[in-house]
Amino acid sequence: MPTAIVSPSSRSGSYIDKTLGTVSIASYQKVSAVLNFTDATARLPLSAVSLQTDKIAALTQHAIAILTDRCMAEAGFAELSSSVEWNWNGEENRTFGQWNVAAAKKYGFLPNPTRAIPTVDTGSQTPAYLATLPNCAEKALAPIRDDLVFLQDTRNIDYEIYSAAYDATLASADGRAALAERAACLHKNRIEVDPRTYGPVDGYLRQSQIVQIHAATIYAQCSIKTGTIRVLFDIDAKYQAAYMAKNASAIAKLNVRRIEIEKKMTTIVDGALV
Repeated sequence: MPTAIVSPSSRSGSYIDKTLGTVSIASYQKVSAVLNFTDATARLPLSAVSLQTDKIAALTQHAIAILTDRCMAEAGFAELSSSVEWNWNGEENRTFGQWNVAAAKKYGFLPNPTRAIPTVDTGSQTPAYLATLPNCAEKALAPIRDDLVFLQDTRNIDYEIYSAAYDATLASADGRAALAERAACLHKNRIEVDPRTYGPVDGYLRQSQIVQIHAATIYAQCSIKTGTIRVLFDIDAKYQAAYMAKNASAIAKLNVRRIEIEKKMTTIVDGALV
C-alpha cells in the first residue's frame, strides 16, 4: 500500500496520503457501507467502478478458461470450462478482520473453500494434457494479455484510493477506538491479541484446528458484537467517497476502461471470438 502520513487533524476527519494528498470526510457523513452479514461482504463507493470486484474476477477467470479450452480443443483435448459453476458471490471481505461467524465455526482462520473464486481443476488431467497446457495457455491469453496486466496494476486509481482509504480508516480516532474495543472483547474471552493488528496473534495458526476454530469464532463474534466491522467499513466508505471526488477525472477514465474490459470478457464468455 502507498505510504501514508497521518495528519495532525486526523481526529477531525482530515487525512494526508503521500500519493493522493489531503481529503476531509466532513461533508461525507451520510456515506456508509452496505454490509451483508450473512456472506460477510461489503459494498463501498469504489465497488461501482473498481477493477477489483467479484464480478470482474469471476468473469476474467471464466474468459481465461474458455480461451484456454479453445486452444486445448485444437490439440485434441476435451473442454473443461463448461463443467465449472462460474457464478460467484465473493469471499468474506476480511479487509478489517473476520466477521463471518458461521464460516469461522466451520473453517477457523481458513477461507471458506465453498466461496473460493471458480477455477478449472486441471490437476486430475492426463500427463499429456498437463504437458500441453502451459504453451497453450500462453498462446490463448494473447488477445487479453494487456487487459490482464492492467487489471493487476497497483498504480490504477482504484487501488490507490482503496489503499489510502484503508490507511485513513485505521489512522482515524473512531477507527482506532473500534479496533481497541474489539481487542478488549478478545481479551475478555481469553484470546491473545497482537497489538499491531488488534486481532489474534499468529501463533494460533500453529495450534490445532479445534483451537483455531475457537479463536477465529471469538474473533468474528467480537467483530460483530462490538460494532467494529460496521464502524470501520463506514469510515472506509467515507474516505473512499472523498478520494473518488478528489480524483473524479481519473475515476471516469478508469470506469471507461473497466467497461471495455468487462464487455470484452463477456463477449468471450458468450462464445464470440475475440
